[in-house]
Amino acid sequence: MSSAIAVACPVQVAPEMPSGVYREQGDEWQVTAQIAIHNGAVQSVKILSGPRVFHDKVREAIRKYQCKADGTEVLATQVFRFKLGQ
Repeated sequence: MSSAIAVACPVQVAPEMPSGVYREQGDEWQVTAQIAIHNGAVQSVKILSGPRVFHDKVREAIRKYQCKADGTEVLATQVFRFKLGQ
């Protein structure tokens, strides 16, 4: 987790494992997202890498972040790891 995003958004929600992910596709995946926050609100989420099946779940989770409204702008990159059985 990026330290900038942890400071800007102290309350974060972990993304859920999407349905339709099967062991034969692997058992661990990583998704990297770029998050733009302005004055405490998530303005945009750009997926930089990772399997498409996880993109919507990552965006949904990030939209639930509770960030500090202190007038600052933050552009941070965050890595999400998905593992079957967890």
